[in-house]
Amino acid sequence: VDVTKIEGDFTASIKIIDVVANEVVMSKSDICRKCAIVDVVEKLKSLAGGGEKAEKAPTPTVETPSEEPPSRAEDSKDAEVLYWNSIKDGKNADDFSAYLEDYPKGKFAGLAKRRMASLRKEKADAAINADFSRWDGIKDSSSANDFEGYLKDFPKGKFANLAKSRLTRIRAEQKDAEANAEREKREAEAKAEREQNGMARIPAGEFWMGSSDADLDWVRKTWNLDAKTLKIVTAVEQPRHRVRLKAFSMDKNLVTNGQFGEFVSRTGYRTDAEKGGNGDTADDKGKIQITNGAYWREPNGPGSGYDGENYPVVQVSWNDAKAYCKWKGKRLPTEAEWEYSAKGGHDWRYPWGNDKPGNNQANFADSSSGLLWADDNVSDGYRRLSPVGTYPANGYGLYDMAGNAWEWVADWYDENYYNKSPSDNPKGPSSGSSKVLRGGSWDGGASLLRVAFRINATPVYRSSAGGFRCVQ
Repeated sequence: VDVTKIEGDFTASIKIIDVVANEVVMSKSDICRKCAIVDVVEKLKSLAGGGEKAEKAPTPTVETPSEEPPSRAEDSKDAEVLYWNSIKDGKNADDFSAYLEDYPKGKFAGLAKRRMASLRKEKADAAINADFSRWDGIKDSSSANDFEGYLKDFPKGKFANLAKSRLTRIRAEQKDAEANAEREKREAEAKAEREQNGMARIPAGEFWMGSSDADLDWVRKTWNLDAKTLKIVTAVEQPRHRVRLKAFSMDKNLVTNGQFGEFVSRTGYRTDAEKGGNGDTADDKGKIQITNGAYWREPNGPGSGYDGENYPVVQVSWNDAKAYCKWKGKRLPTEAEWEYSAKGGHDWRYPWGNDKPGNNQANFADSSSGLLWADDNVSDGYRRLSPVGTYPANGYGLYDMAGNAWEWVADWYDENYYNKSPSDNPKGPSSGSSKVLRGGSWDGGASLLRVAFRINATPVYRSSAGGFRCVQ
């Protein structure tokens, strides 16, 4: 062994086998596992001359002890003391456990047990404190990573079960949030497409369909109708009943001449008026007559022309309306969908409220129309049809849900259907001879503009006051 390599600034190397054999007198089995080498070094320093420098350290003369060597029992006690001194101030319970394995009945066994128990308690307390501290820092967190980290560090911690529960909930919430985000993305895309296509989203909901006794009494008083006339006009609006509908989208405006013209141009479609050679028109006094040559491009007869691309297309039958909607990938609304949409989210008689129309609320038989039954106290500004979107939209962003042009709906007509209508998404009778129209028109009185009012006509009927819109 080279002393210079162990400790000290010695220039001479000395063999220390005999020194170790005489100065550290203990067998291999007695040597403690934790003894520091410094004890041997200090003895070697002393033998080397008190640590003084020398060019060459003399080989020490080792004298044989004059006294009898210590007994093995004393050696063992010295080793135990050395072992104890090396660990007594330590903070590792395993050191005291190892001591007790080597000296189960040693001089310091009792103290070692207490020290080991104390250290293990401190460690346990520290772990508990760390557990509590960690939990206190994450308990209000909404991050799955926090609870995953806690469970990794404290798999059997005091709050492990709660952490698992929170983690499960957060993951479920994250999954829901991802699903919601995906749904919102799809809805935003659908909304953008609807807006591009001129449609409004109508939410799912439940509403009162038809007229109440109070509504009909209001009609009677407002227009001074006798009971017989009232019944003829409004009986098909009862009984009032609850209806639930799924969500859908509806055209914001009536289909225009421009839109219908594109359909005809691309498909070569011929309307029922073109096939039949005529359509109903109204003269300046409002008298209805069959006019040869009337069709959607000449709605009031040959040479009349239509008012403009942005005016509602008329002289279209139910069959024509259905064909157009199908071409657009849409369909005609059911009667229930139409009335629900016309109310705009309210339980009103009209799209704007419970009062009959005033100035600039709808295009109907007003002072501008010149009709015999016109309301001369109101002016909507148009003699006949008006451009779509001229008047304010209702609560769902829909225009002309009252007036301008009658609107075809999908249902067959049955005056008693309300007595047997299903509550959920009714689609009308399975068959019939005529279809329903809703909404009133430029030549109709204000009472016909009510959202509950119903009329009917055969699927081939067409007139200068009849149009449509689609849903999807």
